[in-house]
Amino acid sequence: KMQREDSLLYCAYAIGAFDLLCALLFAALSMDMLVGHLSWLTIFGVCFGFFWCSLILLLLFGIYNRNTRLVRYWLLFSIAGIFMELVLIVYAFMRETSFQMGLTSNSLLLFLGLGKSINQFKSFTLSLCLLAVVETVFVFIVYQFYMLLSKCEACAKRPAQK
Repeated sequence: KMQREDSLLYCAYAIGAFDLLCALLFAALSMDMLVGHLSWLTIFGVCFGFFWCSLILLLLFGIYNRNTRLVRYWLLFSIAGIFMELVLIVYAFMRETSFQMGLTSNSLLLFLGLGKSINQFKSFTLSLCLLAVVETVFVFIVYQFYMLLSKCEACAKRPAQK
């Protein structure tokens, strides 16, 4: 029988692995854009991609070592990212008539890792809403794991076991 702690542990690892995959894809796409077009925005995108990857590695090390401080860093970063997505959603709704998809496509690549394939306003806002919901669920699951670790000293000191 699987305990709640074990299921949260496996979910946290899966979320970390999925987030790392997205961050690596984002970093690769940013590097590709940097090679094709050198600008301050592409340089920022590459730097942000490496920063994102490092925070996910902190999450994975925090999960493995049961270090709540490292998990907390990832939670704060993810909450800030969700807030930024919500700001973009509100901006998209407010500026629907004069919305510039070229600028938004570049911003999405740099800030959200969605790529350059969004070509319609409705698909843009729907994608942002869906992304915000999924990321909120991921943050909630990792937060539950974080709360379990912070309340349970035996869990926090226990090495990662199968």
